[in-house]
Amino acid sequence: EKLAGLLWPEWPDRDALSNLRYPLSSLRSAIADRDADPPFLLIARDTLQFNTASDHSLDVADFGLRISDIGSPTGEAESGQSEIANLETAIALYQGSFLEGFSVGDSPAFEEWALLTREQIARQMSSALHRLATAYEQRGQYEQAQSCAWRQVELEPWDEGAHQQLMRVLALSGQR
Repeated sequence: EKLAGLLWPEWPDRDALSNLRYPLSSLRSAIADRDADPPFLLIARDTLQFNTASDHSLDVADFGLRISDIGSPTGEAESGQSEIANLETAIALYQGSFLEGFSVGDSPAFEEWALLTREQIARQMSSALHRLATAYEQRGQYEQAQSCAWRQVELEPWDEGAHQQLMRVLALSGQR
């Protein structure tokens, strides 16, 4: 009921629930849910949820996991290399804004949730780029640091700290 209400807020509950059946059926066909063992979706009369036990890969979840794993207690050299690897993998997973180009125009609640999620992930990405550029800078790997700093400036051109980091790394590499 909540999902149907979120997607079709202006519709009567019964009509919204009825309308949900069609895209849900199409989604199950598109992801081959009926053939998956275990299925990707757990559907009952009153509930619908993603099956985390299914054989799936979610770039958003992996991105969040990689970001949260940073700073785990290990040896200092091992931790530094592990942190760089996690940051590199997380950054490679980021392909653009969360649900970019997708909207449910008649649902302010959905749009608000998507916007907040988009902003949270963008902040995490910016932080990851900054931390990776800093790690590269400390190791004297200025080309890699420049690449991260440039990407951070592209994503958030108003971020003064990103511009400062980029200018510092350019100067350290002999570029004025």
